[in-house]
Amino acid sequence: MIELSNSSKIEEFKRILHQNIEQLSSFKECALLDYPKHYNLRDNLIWLGEIFYLTNVLGIKINYATSLDDFSKAKLKEKANLAPIFLHGGGNFEDLHRRSYVFREKIVLENHH
Repeated sequence: MIELSNSSKIEEFKRILHQNIEQLSSFKECALLDYPKHYNLRDNLIWLGEIFYLTNVLGIKINYATSLDDFSKAKLKEKANLAPIFLHGGGNFEDLHRRSYVFREKIVLENHH
């Protein structure tokens, strides 16, 4: 097994991210949902990383970003329309966080174009 240096790991991770994001059709705008409106520092750092990657690395404008509490289906349609929808990552993908889990299922079911 070949051990990669930290900079090599970062570059490999970046390459994999770009490769996966390229599978989506070309886009300039998106929505980012489920802002972590709590004091878990890890989730907030993940959110910042998501924003940095989308805006600074890919050059995508985030037209609609919201927490679960402030989500509006009408605003999503108005501001993001048919743009890709990204869901905040982190530990909230588990079904232990039932509210986020149900929200994600609903967003995917209602927006699978």
